[in-house]
Amino acid sequence: MKCSYNWLNGFLKGKAPKPEEISELLTMNSMEVESIADFTRTSCGLDAVNDFVIDVKTLPNNNHSCLCHRGIAREVGVLSGIPVSKYSRDYKDFIISETNKKLTVKIVEPKLPARPNDNKFGHSGGCRRYAGRIVENIKVGPSPKWLKDYLEVLGQRSINNIVDATNFIMNEIGQPMHAFDADKLKLINADKNADKRRLGIEIVVKNAIRGQRIITLDKKDVELDENVLLITDGENPLAIAGIKGGNYAELDLKTTNIVLESASFDPVLIRKTAQRIKIQTDASKRYENDFSQEVAGEAMDILTKLIVEIAGTKDTKVGEVVDNYPKKPNKFKLGISSKEASQIIGVEIKDKDIEDIFNRFGFEYKKIKPIDEVLKLALTLVDTPYKNGASVSYDAPNVFDCSGFITYLFRESGVSVPRISVDQYVFGKMISEKDLKPGDTIYSNTREGKIHYETIEFLPGTKVPEGVDHCGLYIGDGKVIHATGLFGKVVVEELNKSNRFEHISGYRRMSENEERFVIIVPDERLDLRIKEDLAEEIGRIYGYSKIVDSKDIGNKLPVKIEKGFAYKEKIRRILYSEGFSEVMNYSFADKGEIELANPMSPEKKFLRSNLIDQMIKCLEFNSRYSELIDMPQIKIFEFGHVFSSVGERENLIIGVKNPLSIKKPKEKDVINNVIVLIEKELGIKLEKLNNNEFAVEFDFGSLIAKLPDDVSYELTEIGDKNVRFKSISQYPYMIRDVAVFTPDGTKPEEVFDIISSEINELVIKNNLFDVFNKKMEDGSIKISYAYRLIFQSYERTLSDNEVNTIMQKITDKLNSKLGWQVR
Repeated sequence: MKCSYNWLNGFLKGKAPKPEEISELLTMNSMEVESIADFTRTSCGLDAVNDFVIDVKTLPNNNHSCLCHRGIAREVGVLSGIPVSKYSRDYKDFIISETNKKLTVKIVEPKLPARPNDNKFGHSGGCRRYAGRIVENIKVGPSPKWLKDYLEVLGQRSINNIVDATNFIMNEIGQPMHAFDADKLKLINADKNADKRRLGIEIVVKNAIRGQRIITLDKKDVELDENVLLITDGENPLAIAGIKGGNYAELDLKTTNIVLESASFDPVLIRKTAQRIKIQTDASKRYENDFSQEVAGEAMDILTKLIVEIAGTKDTKVGEVVDNYPKKPNKFKLGISSKEASQIIGVEIKDKDIEDIFNRFGFEYKKIKPIDEVLKLALTLVDTPYKNGASVSYDAPNVFDCSGFITYLFRESGVSVPRISVDQYVFGKMISEKDLKPGDTIYSNTREGKIHYETIEFLPGTKVPEGVDHCGLYIGDGKVIHATGLFGKVVVEELNKSNRFEHISGYRRMSENEERFVIIVPDERLDLRIKEDLAEEIGRIYGYSKIVDSKDIGNKLPVKIEKGFAYKEKIRRILYSEGFSEVMNYSFADKGEIELANPMSPEKKFLRSNLIDQMIKCLEFNSRYSELIDMPQIKIFEFGHVFSSVGERENLIIGVKNPLSIKKPKEKDVINNVIVLIEKELGIKLEKLNNNEFAVEFDFGSLIAKLPDDVSYELTEIGDKNVRFKSISQYPYMIRDVAVFTPDGTKPEEVFDIISSEINELVIKNNLFDVFNKKMEDGSIKISYAYRLIFQSYERTLSDNEVNTIMQKITDKLNSKLGWQVR
């Protein structure tokens, strides 16, 4: 993202560090600054502009909040300790009045399918929020200089004061905005009382019809389908939601009445739509990365203030905001203790350090004992209605199901636990009935309805033979509190008398009652969802440079050896020891059973169904460079996933190829020898899946299924750690040999030094490849040394003439030595 230094300085009230200092702060603690460019305009008859363009490479975890100047300014402020204002400038208030036309907003698009992270990010449909407002009697014209300057520094063209204002707000706080010409929209009768005769405008958010078309603001004719979300006036398409406006209600110099849009759309829907219609915009980039729907209301307010300031007249009327917000998410709470932070970061972090860092972030926080808080909160929720599938993010604390009740109690107390009962059962610490304490959770199999026998989201697929479908919180004195459909509400019961807990699966402890910090996560910080996220924030502000000698804090979780990885390491050790190198080829291929919807290229539009096709190509390619890479025999292997109509599996392939100049040992012999070594190590016969004279492929997944689960391994050390990667030139190389007879007793180093003295940077290899003694006719003994020189340039294709010139110099120099003769 490109930032204006002057714009950032507005947030920091003129106290911003120098651009170079900002670059250092961000790069070392947050995100990389790719460049700083001086922006100066002194010509063209325009007033001077002196600024710097800071190009920041934001990361996926901070794209939610940092694709705007406020987000970057907040990072700078936290890292430098400089206070940050909410906005870069002051916005003047306005008065709301009744407009001539009345606005309504209707969202009719179908709900999107549920996705695993719905509880995390709050996805509920294609349009999560749509706020609109009518502003009448404004004047469209040129923008003020300060606004033009800001946009010009970012490389954006000034269009008019209204459009520029929407772009300014997007770059200010990250919310894409839009404005429609209200007088071009379809009118409806807005009041049921016909005597009032007040006309209205209805904005309808709905899916397009297959074959429907829209002309965009840049005059592109785009064909749509039913997966594209449109903004309409009920009849005419006005914009492709979250991506591009249409020209139907485009603003012009005659526009006096406008409808403002501030909305929140589903990120996956926007990304897929942008790819499908091949339109990428600044707006779609922000929607694709997701940001809080709470920003929409704030953005509408300051956009209105800005428009009234720069385009308002004495007759300007500002209508009420019409805000269609189907599901407003709850505030998210997250907790961490200094002990947990220290364990995660690896250095002792004190409470005072955490308090200081949270204050710098402006987090609202408190210190609590979580189990005390859980128990206190639970009792206040008795008689709360039960609703199966109730959302913790949206519905709580008004309704609960059993697992949502547990999740809510602990989340409000700063302890993140999974949403689903069976996941909670695997997540929590196992305890026995005799160790049961108030604040522990109890899980049961009611033997009714859907019983879960394996986890769903947390460590998915983990088997739970006893089955789980219900849960509750133990509150002491033999009592349990739980949300149950049997009573239709949250109730307290005697545990040994409860029908729901007749068949108890087990008991779990979600947290100890040690004091911890609980923060209310700011709306825009969608990246803070688990305690490890908080630990990362604490660590980077505390300063990674301070973590010199990390300490063993203790309480390490037992390490479970992953079976597949362990056997891979065993196989790798054998192959490395036999001179093999590991390769990783693309999963995309030119043929296969599974075709991609959006391929990288026409030549790679399938998922590979085997490894052998790419292995053969890889062997052929590398054999052409065998002398260049000092591999007289190409020996490579790959662990890789293959895909078919029945699913995905992991295979192993071993390949060998002799260059044309090498005849022995045979490729098959080398492969068979290494297979024998692997079979001996694993104690099992390898079954070939695909094979030819150069390669053999195995089903690795089926192989490890037959091997013992109890396995240990050692990580493989790979060669010299000082070796550095160097790319191969794209230009062809040329080989020349030179052989010379020298007097008996001549050492090869002498020949090498002479050759080396005549070569330049075009010679990338100079190797001795043949030595023999010969008795000459005069009875003297001569030693023949033969060297192979490889010529290659990183800049161009070499010509025979320039290579021959170097070879002639070498020949002349060798022949000039007494008793030496080039053969």
